[in-house]
Amino acid sequence: MTTTSRRYEPGDLIYESKPYIRVIQRDLWETSCSWCLKQDVELKRCSRCKMVRYCGVTCQKAAWKDHKLECPFLPRYTAGPDHFFVQMLASLILKTKVMTPLKNFQLKRKPWFSNYLKVTEIALKSYLGEENVPNEETLLQLIGKVECNYYSFGEGKSNIWALSIG
Repeated sequence: MTTTSRRYEPGDLIYESKPYIRVIQRDLWETSCSWCLKQDVELKRCSRCKMVRYCGVTCQKAAWKDHKLECPFLPRYTAGPDHFFVQMLASLILKTKVMTPLKNFQLKRKPWFSNYLKVTEIALKSYLGEENVPNEETLLQLIGKVECNYYSFGEGKSNIWALSIG
């Protein structure tokens, strides 16, 4: 735990970090830099996936470490129900490469959750391919991480979603 004797005033920056995963609303892919999130600037499209855009080489290079994982899958991405959640979950799967199940993980599921899990799994398989989707127990763990740790910022059409797991 970190402590300080400094007095903070309203508006002071106390902590700053980059999100572990960031997902931008699909209809903003054309108008927002996928790294710095600037809007209304001249953007250059990723030459590989041709889906996301960057305001310059600096942002494209900064984003490449994360984007290269998702780049081959983005052309297959189709927006559907819970598309933010599916894309965040897919990004987490690709980034963490967590493919082993939790030991002794038990869950009592409500009947509606089994359907939700199937729909999510179908969307992930369509997006990432069956070979990249983890087993059910690991998928449940990742769903829990996303559900408990994502936050959003922005309003209305500018609703940009980000996920932070630390």
